[in-house]
Amino acid sequence: MLNHELRPFLSTWHPRLHAHEQAHPGAPESAWHGNTACRAALTTVRHNLHDYALGFARLAGCTPRRPCWTAPIGCPEQGARARGGRPS
Repeated sequence: MLNHELRPFLSTWHPRLHAHEQAHPGAPESAWHGNTACRAALTTVRHNLHDYALGFARLAGCTPRRPCWTAPIGCPEQGARARGGRPS
């Protein structure tokens, strides 16, 4: 999880954002030219980490009938759980 998801994302995007912040102190992140691509990559990482979390939950004995967590905002499972259904 760390070596395959978090580290590659952070090593790619953190230096770029830091350079923007140094070059444009006080400017919002939305003004950064890499903002859209970074957020798209972050969405991918978030969904991949969710898959890891599901695997860890299965190892811990959690099931859809015995949930151990709430799905993150924006995940397909969140809507199903909020409606009392099972994730698709």
